[in-house]
Amino acid sequence: MAKYYVRSGELERIVTATCPLGAAEIALLKVNGETLDKFFYIDERGFRGPTQIDNSIDTDYLPEHSLLLDEVCQTEGEDGFLDQNSD
Repeated sequence: MAKYYVRSGELERIVTATCPLGAAEIALLKVNGETLDKFFYIDERGFRGPTQIDNSIDTDYLPEHSLLLDEVCQTEGEDGFLDQNSD
């Protein structure tokens, strides 16, 4: 299992998971009132994601993986809820 840094809007979580999608799912389960963006930025090197400065995008901090919120939310267990285990 790898350590992932997950960012989406106000949400920033460090989680352990087997894959980037699993990391996003775990981070989503740990939301505590933060506003989410429509993208999840997942990286093993630290919190990354595009930042906008003067109408240009700083590409020095692009993440290894980006997932749409819809992609993260559609992964469900048999009971219709997100699984807490990403194995």
